[in-house]
This record gives sequence, structure tokens and C-alpha cells, in this order.
Amino acid sequence: MLFLLLKMINLAKQIHKEMTITKEKLKKHIDDFPDEITIEEVIERLIFIEKLEERLQASDRNETINEDQLKNEIQQWFASNG
Repeated sequence: MLFLLLKMINLAKQIHKEMTITKEKLKKHIDDFPDEITIEEVIERLIFIEKLEERLQASDRNETINEDQLKNEIQQWFASNG
């Protein structure tokens, strides 16, 4: 199982820009996976974990927007996508 997870991590890295995560954090996420899971679900979860970690790191670097900026972006999106 671990070998399979490592192969999927490598695949996820090829699909998305390289992102690092500690083994310990990854193990904690994997421990939350159901006992039976499809390969597709594992890949989806790994991609989600990558995105979550990416956003947390961006937040740590103060690369976030405030609520007013978010509302403005949403209004602009709706205006352009009518």
C-alpha cells in the first residue's frame, strides 16, 4: 500500500507544480482515508491535500486577501460571467 501511495504522490507531483509536505503530515492525512479506497479517490485526496497545504503556506506568508477584496472579486466574476 505504501508503495502505491508513493507512486500516486509522484503522479500528483507531475500533474501539479511541485509542493512539499512532511511525511508526518502526509501520514496523518492517510490515516484519515477510509480502509477501502479507489486509486482515483486517493489521487483526488492527494491533490486536495496539496491545495490545502499550498493555501496554508500562502496564508503563513500573508499572501491572502481580506473579505472586502473577496467580495469584490466575486462581484467582478459574476459581472463577467453573467
